[in-house]
Amino acid sequence: MALTLRFLARGLVATIIAAIALASPAAANPAVSPILECVAVNGDGTYTALFGYENTTDGTITIRVGSSNKFSPGDDDRGQLTEFEPGRVAGAITATQPVGNPLNFKLGNTTVQATSESTPCSTAPQVADAPIVAGLMLVAGVIAIAGYRRLSPAAL
Repeated sequence: MALTLRFLARGLVATIIAAIALASPAAANPAVSPILECVAVNGDGTYTALFGYENTTDGTITIRVGSSNKFSPGDDDRGQLTEFEPGRVAGAITATQPVGNPLNFKLGNTTVQATSESTPCSTAPQVADAPIVAGLMLVAGVIAIAGYRRLSPAAL
């Protein structure tokens, strides 16, 4: 009887440890990290921070808005990306905050902080151009027309 209880207790402890490991922030994807590019102080008592990111894997990673993809203080969801392409991507996300209040952006296991005193942008922050591709498949190959459009932060 004592042996059975000991095995049950060990099984319960192992289950709890596994559940904590899966739910903990440490289980977030460490391959994606945010980068503060610069900030621009606006004339209305706010500043706009421009963020990029680095994805060290060879594939796109999805991180939904939540504990591993959020802004603070304030609204976690400020229209940031949830799909992160491989490599270093500059100027992918903007967020506005009142001057005098820091803005934290957590992505994966890393948090960066912007303030109105952070590295100033040389021009007003804008989200990078995103390619628009339309194509027609032919037996002999592919004809594609490519263009660029400016994405607003709300479109992200």
